[in-house]
Amino acid sequence: MSGRRSRTKGLSFEREIANALKKLWPDAKRHLEVQACEAQGYDLDHTEPFRIQCKRGARYAPISKLTEPIIPKDSGLMPMLITKGDRTRPVTVMYLDDFLKWTEEMKNTRS
Repeated sequence: MSGRRSRTKGLSFEREIANALKKLWPDAKRHLEVQACEAQGYDLDHTEPFRIQCKRGARYAPISKLTEPIIPKDSGLMPMLITKGDRTRPVTVMYLDDFLKWTEEMKNTRS
């Protein structure tokens, strides 16, 4: 696949995921990075407590991509990877301790 088609595929996936997440985060949108110096390693804004990295390719992205978002210590933000390969369903990857913390917080808010 050419570089331009590959980039378009990735940007379209980011928009698709942002739109899907609007049910939970109505303000979710793509994180626009005009220059490389602005790169923070995440792709979506307004999805707190998560810093979401989207990866779309021929195959699922490696789990090591979960470490890409730049997250300040003690920010309470958690990295999340959403990846999709050709003819596959999107998959969400996050650290187990973050998942347990988040589900406990959700459980407590419902009580």
